[in-house]
Amino acid sequence: MNHINIRKMPMMKDSIVWTVVNSSNMLRGGEVKATLPSYVRWIGIVAPPQEQVIFNETERTVLWKLGDVTVGTGITIPAREVSFQIGFLPSVSHIGEVPLIVSGALFEATDSFAGVNVNAQGRAVDTRLDTDPQFSIDESKVVQ
Repeated sequence: MNHINIRKMPMMKDSIVWTVVNSSNMLRGGEVKATLPSYVRWIGIVAPPQEQVIFNETERTVLWKLGDVTVGTGITIPAREVSFQIGFLPSVSHIGEVPLIVSGALFEATDSFAGVNVNAQGRAVDTRLDTDPQFSIDESKVVQ
């Protein structure tokens, strides 16, 4: 099963982390792509820095070019993971809302054995920090 996990990390302020796991065949040409809303700013800090992450300012898309994803990634060998920093610039229209920070990322690659395209959709990231055990829904809303 191929999947992508996307989460907002509470201990890494304004960092988005993408993780790719591959339990099936070798995947070729892997890419993850998502869109940033106009009120989210690309900071340009990527970790690890050798990962190929590209921000297209015109389209507001973040593209991670993974290349090949080996069988067992995230199972018998470490998962592929990248993080990038963003800045959230709320406006008056966001007051009382839980704004979207990053659209649901789409992973795409080609299964080298079956010769078919595979994809997986990650969930969108908003201001809910639901991976934080002390998270409260009231803390996710923009306040004045």
